[in-house]
Amino acid sequence: MPYRPDDTWLHLALIADAYERGGWPAPEGRIRPVGMLRGQSLAVPLLDGTWRLDSTPDPVSHAHTLGRWALVATAERAGFGGLVPVRRAADMRFGELTVLAGMHPRRIVVAGPNLPTVEITRHGEGEDIDPVDPIGTRRARQLTLLVNNRQGALLPSPGGSGRSAYDVAAVAWNRGYRMRPTGPEQAEVTRNDVRVARLLRGDPAPDRRYAVGWDPAADGIDRAMVHALASAFRVGAATFRERIRAEQRRRSALAAAGAGGAGAGAGGAGAGWAGADGSAQAARVLLERGVDGQCARHHQAEQRIW
Repeated sequence: MPYRPDDTWLHLALIADAYERGGWPAPEGRIRPVGMLRGQSLAVPLLDGTWRLDSTPDPVSHAHTLGRWALVATAERAGFGGLVPVRRAADMRFGELTVLAGMHPRRIVVAGPNLPTVEITRHGEGEDIDPVDPIGTRRARQLTLLVNNRQGALLPSPGGSGRSAYDVAAVAWNRGYRMRPTGPEQAEVTRNDVRVARLLRGDPAPDRRYAVGWDPAADGIDRAMVHALASAFRVGAATFRERIRAEQRRRSALAAAGAGGAGAGAGGAGAGWAGADGSAQAARVLLERGVDGQCARHHQAEQRIW
C-alpha cells in the first residue's frame, strides 16, 4: 500500500499549486525552491491559515512526499489569497454560519445568509507557525475589523502574566464587545457589558478549537462577532501562578515516574498520566462538566454540522 501522509488539515491545494512550480509554500506569501529547504523541520500550511512545524531530518524529501501526495489527492489549486471554510455551524434561529480562513493576508471571515459578514485581517508579519493566537498577532495597528464592509475597531491586550492581559476589545456598529478569559480554558464575550456567550477551548483541530454556549441576549450580530473573535484569538488564559503550579505538577510526576523504575512500570505510568499534564487534565474535566455545568460536547454538537 503506498504511503499516505496525514492530510486531515493540510492545505493541499496551496501545496499542489506551489509544488507544480517546483517550490514549497512559506509564510508571508512566499514560495521557496524545494531544493533550497534546510534545517531539521518543515513549515506545513494548514487549512485554517496557520502553519504546522514538522520535525524531519530531511525537509527536501518531506516536501517532495507531501507535494506529490497533494498533486494526487486534489485537483484544486489555490494561491495564498484564497479563503477556505474551516468550520460550519447550524443555528435554529439564524441558519447556517461558515468560518473561513485565508493565508496571505492572514484573515478570518465569518459569513451566513442571515448574518452580517465579519472579517478580521492581519496586515504585515506575525506569528504563523503554531501561533498562540490563530490570527498571529495582538498588535492593534496590524489588525482591521470589518462588519459588512463597515470599519470597526479591534484592540487586543498585549498579553502578559495576568488573565486580563489577554482580553480582546472590539467596536462594531456602535456595539462594544469584549472577549475576556475566565479560566485557563474558558472565556466569555460581552456586548455593552451584557454577556452573550461562553466559550470553552477544545481540540487543536480548527473545526473543534472552541465550543460555544449562547446566552438568551445573543442576536445574529453577536453570533457572527463571537465566532470571529474566538477563531482569531486564543480562548482562555492561565495566570502566572497557574502556570507555575502546572509546571510543578509536571516535574513532580516526571520525578515520581523516574523513581518508580522498571518494576513499577505500570504504576509509574498511571501516576505520570494522572499528573504529567495538569492543563490537559483540567481540559478533560471541563469537557465533561462543560460551561456553567453544561457539557461542552452539547454546545459543540449544537454549533457544528461537519
